[in-house]
Amino acid sequence: MLEALVFSPRWTYRLSRHLLYWLFWWFLLALIYGTKYALEDPNVWWGINRSYWIAAIDMAPNMLVIALFMYGLQYGIIPRTYPQGQWLLLVLGAVVLAAVCVAIETQIALHWINPWKQSLGRPFNEGWMAYFFAFTNLLKHGSATSGLAAAIRLLKQNLREREINLQLQQRQLETELEMLRLQLHPHFLFNNLNNIYGLIMDGDKLQAGDVVIRLSGLLRYMLHESAAPQVPLDKELEHLHSYVLLEQIRCADRLELGYSVQGKAQGKQIAPLILLPFVENSFKHGLANAVEGGWINIDIQIRENSLHCWIANSKPEQIEATNGCGIGLSNARKRLEMLYPERHQLKIADSEDSFSVTLEIPLNT
Repeated sequence: MLEALVFSPRWTYRLSRHLLYWLFWWFLLALIYGTKYALEDPNVWWGINRSYWIAAIDMAPNMLVIALFMYGLQYGIIPRTYPQGQWLLLVLGAVVLAAVCVAIETQIALHWINPWKQSLGRPFNEGWMAYFFAFTNLLKHGSATSGLAAAIRLLKQNLREREINLQLQQRQLETELEMLRLQLHPHFLFNNLNNIYGLIMDGDKLQAGDVVIRLSGLLRYMLHESAAPQVPLDKELEHLHSYVLLEQIRCADRLELGYSVQGKAQGKQIAPLILLPFVENSFKHGLANAVEGGWINIDIQIRENSLHCWIANSKPEQIEATNGCGIGLSNARKRLEMLYPERHQLKIADSEDSFSVTLEIPLNT
């Protein structure tokens, strides 16, 4: 309700905002000018010193003409002169509008307010002093009310722009995350189709069928279940283990694998597919062009509020110029920066004969 009252463009809320603004100024000025006589006037009206009631009535026409001046200037004169650079017409229009407002307030004061104040024994202005008093009030009170109104408008504009920027950043983040997530699928599918093809060519149809089943489950998870912002950690680790088993089948006797998971995964949440690119990278580059095979160690430790993952692999003597990482690892870095900004630790060590990744990310419960 409060947000709608402040920001909603509906005319009912806009009217309410403007009425509250002018009621605030009316109350404030009545309080200031009423206090001037309150100590000298013991009379009370409806439980309140009558000086405040007199000041409120006395300030009513002043508030009306100030509002007339501000709205006439803002919605009438300025839009019709400022965009066209008609400065002379703008100044002349403002002067004429101010003169009309001063004349209106003075006539109200001379014919209604002053006689009433005279009957109460309160001082009032007559003749040219009434015009001068109305003019000074327009300058003082108009400057104060317009200045505050401009400050409020700038503040609202700034908050609205910040909200729009946050929404745009959020949409951009969601789009980039979705693109990065989808980029994993073709790469992963390509590797495992090669696995199935190799097993079929070797005549191992039973194992090829097992690979197809595991691959089907992984693709279902990657295409559908992993679309959520967070997934259960135990399910993520289950499918990660399936991927490792599939790669182990492909590598056969060329791979010395160490895989361990320690800690309780139940009840914890993690961003989907956040570990897979690092594991995929170790298999892709750890065994690339390796004639005699190699080794891969994967150690995952689940702690109370965080997950620690260490992945290391050997590097063959002759390796393609990939600098130890491919598109999957590059995308994983971007995802970490977007999903866990300043809340994760990623360390990559690339030596002559090994490559390792140490990752620490927070877990949601």
